[in-house]
This record gives sequence, structure tokens and C-alpha cells, in this order.
Amino acid sequence: MKTAMVYPTRESEKAISGYSSTLIDNIKKAGGDIESFTYIAGSPMTLFKKFNEFKRYDLIHIQHEYNMLGWYGLSFFILYFLLFI
Repeated sequence: MKTAMVYPTRESEKAISGYSSTLIDNIKKAGGDIESFTYIAGSPMTLFKKFNEFKRYDLIHIQHEYNMLGWYGLSFFILYFLLFI
């Protein structure tokens, strides 16, 4: 199963980014096949630009906090809708 982990860059958000990086490293050490994708917290377009790459994955895990992309979380709902079309 091809898995993608999407999380904010270390420069734009430290807590979730650090947790996600550690999680990905440990999944890879355990033999898991996972790719990481980052976006800039507060800038939804940095995530939407990578949209076509997400279609290649069976499982997409998105780490976020409410309003991290801006627009009060609406960006995530738009992304979910587009992924299921």
C-alpha cells in the first residue's frame, strides 16, 4: 500500500512538524513504505499545488491543526472533496 504523510514545514509550524518527522522516520525504520509531503502552514495553495501527486497513493494521512492552512479549515474540506472525485 502506497502511503503519504502530509504535514506542515518545520519553519511554519514546529510541533506537528516535529512529531510527523519522527513518526515517518520510525515507520521507515520498521519497514513501512511512506512518503512525506510538506506544506506551509497558513498557505493552502502550497498544499493544493501537490494535489496531483496525492492521486498516486492508496492512503493519505494529513496532519494539521484547525485553521493551520488558513480559511478556518475550509481548505481541508475542499481537498477531501477533490480527492474523492
